[in-house]
Amino acid sequence: MVSQLGVFNCEFTAKVNEIRILALVSDAYGGFGGIAAYNTNFFDACIASNSVEKILVLARNKPGSDRVTPNKVVSLPAPRGGKISYGIRALMCSIRQRPWDLVFCGHIHLVGLAFLVAKFGGARLWVQVHGVEAWSKPSRVRRWCTERADILTCVSRYTRSKLLYWASVPPWKVRVLPNTFDSRFSPRMETSYLVERYELAGRKVLLTVGRLSADERYKGHDQVIEAMPQLIERFDNVVYVVAGEGADKSRLESLAKKNGVEKSVRLIGKVSDQELPDLYSVADIFVMPSQGEGFGIVFLEALRCGVPAIGGKFDGSRDALVDGEIGVLVDPENTNELVDAMNSLLSKGRGSQARTTVDRFKFENFATYTANLLTQVKD
Repeated sequence: MVSQLGVFNCEFTAKVNEIRILALVSDAYGGFGGIAAYNTNFFDACIASNSVEKILVLARNKPGSDRVTPNKVVSLPAPRGGKISYGIRALMCSIRQRPWDLVFCGHIHLVGLAFLVAKFGGARLWVQVHGVEAWSKPSRVRRWCTERADILTCVSRYTRSKLLYWASVPPWKVRVLPNTFDSRFSPRMETSYLVERYELAGRKVLLTVGRLSADERYKGHDQVIEAMPQLIERFDNVVYVVAGEGADKSRLESLAKKNGVEKSVRLIGKVSDQELPDLYSVADIFVMPSQGEGFGIVFLEALRCGVPAIGGKFDGSRDALVDGEIGVLVDPENTNELVDAMNSLLSKGRGSQARTTVDRFKFENFATYTANLLTQVKD
């Protein structure tokens, strides 16, 4: 299957010798958020390719749960002591458990360390690039190390174009490997316990899932809150549910009060992995008019649960929503455009089309392309 974005390639037929991978990542198994989910899916795909002997995962951040890793994957707990301790541990792992065929760098902030580990151990270097952290020219050291990777993968065409703007690498070396979604995200009946908990009975529900961080205000929470007064003029029973935790919560509460919509905004905090599919089931629209999203795995999760989605038209959200084919793209700074999109989707109600069209991002396609890339790194 070849997606219309041209990112999946099912021509992989060759079998490679089993390889050993040392993975330096910010988050993976047990972590929370899009990058953790991406890395977890990537390692699962590597195992599914039958070309991997072992993956040793060293996460920079402390895991948030005790998720069991698959066979051939060893996930070490995050070391204490910050960056220095992490760097020492990575170097020790590279020495004591070598040889390694491939060092996977899951975040560009780790590329300097990953380059040293790969160089010292004679391994290939694979650098994964996500979003805003790679959109502007990094330090000279990070740029130099990035340019010497054997392969680079980006989650979207937008991120790829940003990286090629500052990195002196041949375009063929930079591939697009977009997000995939977990099989637990699927259509289901509305879950009454969440309706009761958040007082959503008889309400039209807008939903955003994402961290509430001052560094991630690009996700568009502000724009939705500021659009709520206009939306309420037509749908007086609408409520905006925001799932996620972070230091920006109090500011968003103040913004809702300033706009007179504090009774129509629910900041519910972090939602567990177990409850997240149920939360999507109570939403009428998923809305995240972002201006800095690398891709947005939450779009896939919502769409797979049958929830119509709205995203920003100027970032990696375009890839997740297939240039507007499976979702609505808006200018995040145009309040009227955002309101019109929400009005239209609320009037139509939830649909079923998204559940099938989003399947182009299913794990089987992701795993096939990952296997294909593994052969190219090994050769």
